[in-house]
Amino acid sequence: MAHRIGACTVRFGIAGWSYPDWEGIVYPPATRDRLRWLAGLVDLIEVNSTFYSPVAPRTAADWAARTADLPDFRFAAKAHRSFTHDASETRASDARAFARGLEPLRESGRFVALLFQFPFGFRDVPAARDRLRRLADAFAEWPKVVEVRHRTWANPEALAFLGSLGFSVANLDYPVGSDGFGEEAAVTGEPGYLRLHGRNAADWFRPDAGRDARYDYLYDDDELDELSRRIEELAGRFRELVIVTNNHYRGQALANVAELAARAGAAPRPLPDTLIRTYPRLAAFAPALPAAARLPVESPIGGGGAVGATRGPGGGGAPGAEDGPGGEPSRGHRRPRPPAAPGTDAQRDLFET
Repeated sequence: MAHRIGACTVRFGIAGWSYPDWEGIVYPPATRDRLRWLAGLVDLIEVNSTFYSPVAPRTAADWAARTADLPDFRFAAKAHRSFTHDASETRASDARAFARGLEPLRESGRFVALLFQFPFGFRDVPAARDRLRRLADAFAEWPKVVEVRHRTWANPEALAFLGSLGFSVANLDYPVGSDGFGEEAAVTGEPGYLRLHGRNAADWFRPDAGRDARYDYLYDDDELDELSRRIEELAGRFRELVIVTNNHYRGQALANVAELAARAGAAPRPLPDTLIRTYPRLAAFAPALPAAARLPVESPIGGGGAVGATRGPGGGGAPGAEDGPGGEPSRGHRRPRPPAAPGTDAQRDLFET
C-alpha cells in the first residue's frame, strides 16, 4: 500500500522480477506465481523486459489480471531500447506498436510511468533535443520519465527543456563522477522518480564486470538514513513520488526498499522468511511470511516473468545489464565529484543496454 509523506503519495518499488539468483531468497521454494508474490511485497514493479522486446497486449493484460486483487499496486515500464539507444529516428508506427502492447496496463488505471533510460553518452546537444521532441510527440498521452546520466543535462535550462516536453526527470543514486548527472533534486513534472542503482563503484566501470557484479550492493544503515532524508525532501516537491531499487543481485533491492519504506513510516509488510534469513537485520521491523504461504499457479499467458525468462513479453527483468555507469564513486547527500573514470564514452556506453 502506498505511503504518504505530507501531501505526497510515495510508492516503494523494485525493478524487474525475473532473476535466477532470487530463487530461494525472494522466491521461497515452490513459489508458483512470481509476479503476484512480489506484487504483494511492494507498491510498484518497474517492468524491465520491455527494454529488450515489446510486450504483447495479451501479456500486459495478464499482468494486470494477476495483480487485480491489489488495487493500490502499480506498474511502470522501461521504453524499448530502440527509442533511447539506437541511432535511427523514432518512427511513429514503432511508437504506436510499442504503446499498444502496454495499453492494457494503462487501461487498468494502475500504470504510473514509461521510463526512457538513455546511455551515459547521451549529451545535451541539438540532435539529442530533437530526439526527445520526437519521443514526446510520439508518446504524448503517456506519463513519461527520462533518465539521463551526463552532466550536460544538470543545469536549470536543460531541466526546464525536459519538463517543457512533459518529461519528469529521474533522480538517481549511483556511482557518479565529474561528468555524470549528479542532480540531487530534479523537479520537472509528475510523478517524481528516484532510481537507486547501488554504489558498487569498484565494479561499475570494470569492463569485464557482469550484471550481477555491477548491481551487487546492499545499502548500509547510514546510506539508508541519507536516502530517507532525500526521499523526504523530494516528497515535499511532488504530488506522487516513485522509489525504485535496482541493486537487484540476490534480492538486495527488495531488502533495501523494505527498509526505506519502514524508515518512511509505512505500515510493516511481511517479507519472505527466506529473505529475512539472508538479511537478518530485516527481522527488526518485518514479520516473516512463511514459505507455506503460496499463491495460485502462474498464468500460462506470457509467463509473467518466470525465472529464466530473458527477452520478450514473458519476463519482468532480462539478464544482461539494463543500466550502466555514469561516473566514479560518491558518498554524502551533496556528492563530491572525483575525477572521471578512465575509458572513452563509447566504452562506457557498452555497459548500458
